Amino acid sequence: MSDAADKVVEASPDKKARAKKKGDVESSQELVTAAALLGLLLGLFASVPFAQSLASELKILLLRPEGAGAAVLFEGLGWRFIRAGLFFVLPLAVFPAAATLIALAVQDAIVFAPQRIAPKLDKVSPIKGAGKKFGPQALLEFVKSMVKVVALSSVGVTALVFEAGRISRAFAAPPIALPQLLLRELLVMLAIGVAITGAAALIDLPLVRAQREKRLKMSRQEAADEQKEQEGDAGLKAQRRKRAEAIALHQMMQEIKTADVVMTNPTHYAVALKWDRTGGELPRCVAKGVDEIALRLRSAAFDAGVPIKEDPPAARALYASVEMGDPVKPEHFQAVAAAIRFADRMRALRRKG
Repeated sequence: MSDAADKVVEASPDKKARAKKKGDVESSQELVTAAALLGLLLGLFASVPFAQSLASELKILLLRPEGAGAAVLFEGLGWRFIRAGLFFVLPLAVFPAAATLIALAVQDAIVFAPQRIAPKLDKVSPIKGAGKKFGPQALLEFVKSMVKVVALSSVGVTALVFEAGRISRAFAAPPIALPQLLLRELLVMLAIGVAITGAAALIDLPLVRAQREKRLKMSRQEAADEQKEQEGDAGLKAQRRKRAEAIALHQMMQEIKTADVVMTNPTHYAVALKWDRTGGELPRCVAKGVDEIALRLRSAAFDAGVPIKEDPPAARALYASVEMGDPVKPEHFQAVAAAIRFADRMRALRRKG
């Protein structure tokens, strides 16, 4: 069984992402061409107002007095002509480029992939080259190109037949009317081109998508290997997470031995606080946990002789708002002060007992 026949599993999101990084994207050239022609058409519409200004400046420049070339330039006429020319050309350059970028962005086909253009000696194969030139993909591209050529030629000839009378009358008209006629015919031909390439893009888009899906299909073995790799990555992440949690728990067990007080909700929350009375600092959280970890923290505090103060609302609030190593917030001062006074009384009673 060939490799192509063995690939029956739809490409996974990971494989599609890897292919995209390598420059393999869904990109319909027909849509890009249609967008570029549409941009050129819009750019031409935008340039028409500047064409009149350009023609006026050109007429003045050509009719300047003989020998006044440099003087005219320095007087500003030449610069006005250059500026008018730039304003005329700019939309013709910007609009098609912007439309092309939009078409690529809509297809999510803007990718920087240096390996796509890097030379690869292993791909220099006459057999593979012949397969690409005479294979099904090449045949499909040839058919699409021929259909476009026939459509454009047919529509173009039809348009010329309909416009033949207008064109013949234009040649008999004063020369000043010729640019306007040529502009009109150019706009008509561009609009026809946009319509034809747009229709071709509607057909080409699903074909391009289907070809990429087929190209990226995986064999059952590839799919199984990828799933194992993903499960392995998830397992490693879980192991690292458990290891980090174990290290954090061990650190809290050590810190709680020197805590001043542990505030608890008897069954769910535990927050250990430590107060450096000599440094003028606020009490800070040295350990906290919920459920099983809270039970272990209370057990460690009991073994170390750290007073345990039950205050469910304060314990929940402290757990939610104070991170490890951070001082308590002003809204908790009253509850924390009461807990520390309770702890001091408990220690005093133990010393007396």
